[in-house]
Amino acid sequence: MNRTLYSLAIPSNAQTLTQSQIARNVATHGILNESTAAVESLSLEPGQQLLEGQFRGKYARLMAEEVEELFDAGAMGSVAFYSPDGQSGEDGYYTLDNIDLQPVDPNLDELRDFDGVLTKEGTRENSRRSVQTAITQVENDYGNRQTAYVGIHANAQDVWWLDQESGQTEDATVVDTRTAEHGDVDVVDALASSYDSPTLVFDLPYAQEGKVDVVVWDDHGRPKLDSDGINSWQWVFSTSHEYDGEAIADNGLVRLRLGSSLAVEEWDDAGGAWSAVALGTSDWELDDWSLTRIGPARVVVRVRFADAIAPAIVGQAIVGESTVGTTSTNNYQDFELDAVLHRGWRRPHWVVPENETPPTPSGLQDLLAPVASGSDYTAAETQGLVSREEVWR
Repeated sequence: MNRTLYSLAIPSNAQTLTQSQIARNVATHGILNESTAAVESLSLEPGQQLLEGQFRGKYARLMAEEVEELFDAGAMGSVAFYSPDGQSGEDGYYTLDNIDLQPVDPNLDELRDFDGVLTKEGTRENSRRSVQTAITQVENDYGNRQTAYVGIHANAQDVWWLDQESGQTEDATVVDTRTAEHGDVDVVDALASSYDSPTLVFDLPYAQEGKVDVVVWDDHGRPKLDSDGINSWQWVFSTSHEYDGEAIADNGLVRLRLGSSLAVEEWDDAGGAWSAVALGTSDWELDDWSLTRIGPARVVVRVRFADAIAPAIVGQAIVGESTVGTTSTNNYQDFELDAVLHRGWRRPHWVVPENETPPTPSGLQDLLAPVASGSDYTAAETQGLVSREEVWR
């Protein structure tokens, strides 16, 4: 039986499938290519599964690395493991442990063996998806909107705010529905809840998991679709991933492209394509960046910008009764920001981190203003599971 782990397809009979059948069976966000995997799922301790198999094909190494990073990604929490071809007794939410990847031949990228342990945490019958919030006012120099938006798939049902201290629940009202690349996203405002830092709980079909989540790609310096029309980008789950091309943080509505420069794209649903969003005119430019969090509800990138031609005072000379600074254009000013990409947000959230002294330099504000969210709060979302017993009304 074909299985899907989060949004990574692991077809059990892939060695017998045609190219078109394989492409149809792979989840939207997964590596779409002619690589295949033969899988055996064996019982271990009660509630555990041993997932083992072999990836084959020109993207086998990338597919194996995706699985390895997913197993090691603590911020992902429990992930769905299910059959897209119909319900099975193994469908549910699992934590991932002890992945082992081995090349069949060290000289061949086209063959990779893998095995890992999955521990069942629950099912849709006894559990609900949750997004825990930690509402915080942030230092954002691009606006002062009093909102702390949380996005979930528009197909989510049984949606409530939960106060985990008291066990009380209340309705969560949808503020907006936004059409992303792979589905609609409902947006609710955590500040509208009567609870402090509430938890949003909801039910979502396994097959919708990951469709509107925030993802990170390594584009390997090539177009997303190869000559066969297949996705050749690599899905990244680890903050320690070493990029072969640009890093692309993507929530289906807006993308951040991070390489030697910064570029921003937005999803045009009418045209069915991504289009560039122009940055503001400024001498400031991207200097360095690092992914610090990769989770399904939000991704955080620490970004350093520099004004390479800004003069810096390097000495002083006394002229008459005035002190005159002497300057050097070999120095530059720099400033760090956290670029937070939330699920369901149309723009990145540029937040001044604790190690920086606000405000954001005016030239840098000019650069990012066209691509910045104006929210003054963050929900600091963390996706997880709660027992369904906690939200019975």
